[in-house]
Amino acid sequence: MPAAKNDRYNADLSAQSAADLDLFFPDVAEHGVVRVLLWCLLDDLQEVRPRIAGRVDSEDIQLKGQTYADAFDLLMHLDVADSTDAIMRATASGNVELMGFLLDLHGQQWPMGAPRTAFAERYADWVRSVATRKRLRQVADAESIALTGQGASLPDGSRIDPGTPMDQVVAACDSCRRTLQKAASSDIWGTLTEASSDAIDQVEQAQRGDLPTLGTGIPQLTLKLSGGFRPPQLITLAGRPGTGKTALALHFVQHWAHECRRPGAIISLEMLRPELGMRTLSTYSGISGTAMRERGLSQQVLDELVMAHHRIAEFGDLVHICDLDTLSGPEIEAYCRPLHTRGQLDWLVIDYMQLMSGDDKASMTETVGANSTYLKQMAKRFGIPVLMLAQMNRDVEKRANPEPMISDLRSSGQIEQDSDVIMFTGEGCVYLKKHRQGAVGNILVDFDPSTMRFSGSDLI
Repeated sequence: MPAAKNDRYNADLSAQSAADLDLFFPDVAEHGVVRVLLWCLLDDLQEVRPRIAGRVDSEDIQLKGQTYADAFDLLMHLDVADSTDAIMRATASGNVELMGFLLDLHGQQWPMGAPRTAFAERYADWVRSVATRKRLRQVADAESIALTGQGASLPDGSRIDPGTPMDQVVAACDSCRRTLQKAASSDIWGTLTEASSDAIDQVEQAQRGDLPTLGTGIPQLTLKLSGGFRPPQLITLAGRPGTGKTALALHFVQHWAHECRRPGAIISLEMLRPELGMRTLSTYSGISGTAMRERGLSQQVLDELVMAHHRIAEFGDLVHICDLDTLSGPEIEAYCRPLHTRGQLDWLVIDYMQLMSGDDKASMTETVGANSTYLKQMAKRFGIPVLMLAQMNRDVEKRANPEPMISDLRSSGQIEQDSDVIMFTGEGCVYLKKHRQGAVGNILVDFDPSTMRFSGSDLI
């Protein structure tokens, strides 16, 4: 490994150590988690070895250096009895560097007291976590190179050939990421007791008001949603044209960024970025979009627009907008991942899902279903709520009762199955038709289409 990259790996270990592992062993930030783990292994081989088996491997250790990996491989062999035996074997092998490393490790002085082998599992998990993050960065680097048409190698051993189409590049990198993330999970199983304990924690969080929910900016709707949207929900918002579907989504976004100070992204497959800006200016200024496009605006109106812009600028950098069209699910995830890595993706809005691309040979129903499932899985991978806007079919216009039903969703079967929440916009009402964790019902609202404002807003 080049020195610069090795230094970055060591810096990651030290940063993670200082943040958490110092609670278990004060010298860990100075000496590195890998060295502390190997010391624990050497100090009590028979006790520590079975406890860390499967939690970390030599490939994780090798990112620190080959000698570290050689020491780990030797110590993890079942026929090595203790530290003395390990040093004798290293000596017999003729590996002078390994022998010297083990002798130095065996005589390690710990000014603040020796590490506690009771925390060996925690040290092992931390090493794997840092190694996995490094490999995920390698995937991101390879993806950036491959999207320019060049070839690239991935950490799982696969290779992307030069000229590979974008969707195949994204799919290959996404598959590699999932493989790495699954491998990083040292224990995929949990017990019912643990699940019940987690539920108790959530109940206590709710009593303290600490649940990671995103309110809606409309108090009655937030109450109906038991405090708002929460990760990793997939929320579907549908409506006929002109009923305020996109306006309501923007209302949520403005609340999340302005009031909650939570960053996120909009994938706008229908509208261009300036149009979204125009709608937001209209909401904050109270001046209709039609009036803004007219010539001869008064100085007072212009001043009000400038003031509205300054208000938007207070939170606008938290809202990232991509207005590319016909993106697939893997492409959306690839574009969003850097934001998520930087801690800038607490929510995601997609407007609208029927414009997402898919397999050219698939029907519209199959494409919509596949994209719906992908977005649900992506919400879980990112640990965020995903709001997807959707079209309704025209059947609602043929009924005497215009209240929408879930079956009015175009290609509704898979959307209904995947969605945790399904809402519709209508004349003066938001219809909450599915809420996996709570009640449903209708919420009366007052929507002004000229300024895109909803009643109950805490933005104005």
